[in-house]
Amino acid sequence: MLQMEELVKQFIWGMSVLTAYLHYNNRINYSDVNILCEGFMRDLLNILFDLKLGNSRQHNSPGYDLISRRKQIVIQVSTKCTPEKVKNTFSTLSRTIPQITYRKGELEKGLAETNKTLAGIKRTIEHHKKTLGSMT
Repeated sequence: MLQMEELVKQFIWGMSVLTAYLHYNNRINYSDVNILCEGFMRDLLNILFDLKLGNSRQHNSPGYDLISRRKQIVIQVSTKCTPEKVKNTFSTLSRTIPQITYRKGELEKGLAETNKTLAGIKRTIEHHKKTLGSMT
């Protein structure tokens, strides 16, 4: 039990040092470490909650930094937590999420049409096989 207590204390100490470090660096406009922390938070949340989060920066997604397609979760990692920041994030997400949903719907419609076409081609091939088979 003492070992677990020591681990928890070390974790809390490490997070406190990281928080102070981020605060100081942001005050002097050095924010490169913030991007590194997104990866740290992704890994930590994946370990704790098995979210299968990935970086959304690969997809240039406004309003969020991490995404779990499996769990349908988006997360914004930020060192600022002001009411203005939260409102801005929700505003951005309210515009972004419907666009993503619309694109997904359009892709699903296209896929359904492609599947219908492939089924028709398959039926035509089967018909021609039967016709050719009866000729021999």
